[in-house]
Amino acid sequence: MDSIKNLLQNCAGLKSNEKVLIITDTETEKVGKAIAEESEKMAETNCISLPSMNMHGQEPTPEVADLMLKHDVVLGLTRKSLAHTKARFNATQNGSRFLSLPDYSLELLNHKALSFNFRLLAEEANRFAIALTKAEKCKVTTSKGTDISFNLKSRVANSCPGFACNPGELASPPDSEVNIAPLESETNGVIVVDGSIPCDEIGTLNSPITITITDGYISNFEGEKSDVLRKLFKDTGHQSSKILGELGFGLNPNADLCGIMLVDEGCRGTVHFGFGSNNTIGGKNYAPIHLDMVIKSPTVILDTIIIVKNGNIIELP
Repeated sequence: MDSIKNLLQNCAGLKSNEKVLIITDTETEKVGKAIAEESEKMAETNCISLPSMNMHGQEPTPEVADLMLKHDVVLGLTRKSLAHTKARFNATQNGSRFLSLPDYSLELLNHKALSFNFRLLAEEANRFAIALTKAEKCKVTTSKGTDISFNLKSRVANSCPGFACNPGELASPPDSEVNIAPLESETNGVIVVDGSIPCDEIGTLNSPITITITDGYISNFEGEKSDVLRKLFKDTGHQSSKILGELGFGLNPNADLCGIMLVDEGCRGTVHFGFGSNNTIGGKNYAPIHLDMVIKSPTVILDTIIIVKNGNIIELP
């Protein structure tokens, strides 16, 4: 399948002398098998399956965490994302290249969002990341009522255009994004989530959910399905799960909101807010989950400069 070759060759930069680890669970074994069949033609390939996890950001077993350290390329094909786990962070710190591919399916392999040449976005993503890193303040607003402010001082942004070809890199194609971990206790305002909350319980939104953030924490939920969110965070048993830990910007022009996390987060002109763990992307918060929420048509101001206006990314210096 050409899309699998594209994933392995262009997104992972796989070479014949390398070792590949494919991690699946009971829900993703079919797509894992299809990718493994192609990978085995290109390089030494090992596969391991985990029990299904309940939420994005849950740690894998110690056995799998150890195996991740011993492979050049790791494909995290579990239904729930391993990107924000200590195991992933340790693997990439050790030099592994990691493709985080949660909620993948044979259908997603043929999605137009995955066919994009992500290398075309590398320069823009790097400029975006530099602008975020230099900024001290950020404000995000929308016509629906989002109005939230962040302190970015001393935090370093991450450029994630959609490929990982150098040691220690992380990518999540078809998600092409730039993200940053704001200072955890200094985020205040209101988010009107009108795009998606890509988890089993919610997905794309027919009506918005309003979330109030006070000193970095979720302090209130309003709207349809707000009770679902309230229970989800409560069930983690950790207040740290309610910290707004990530501010992310989608760059992929071929992506559209569909309820699949890697497609939704990568939608060009959207902003997503990640709640919970951010210690693997430059923050200081550890939580047992990481949950993203996507908004449409934002306006984003860095210090005094508008970099996104009503969902249109402004040319960066």
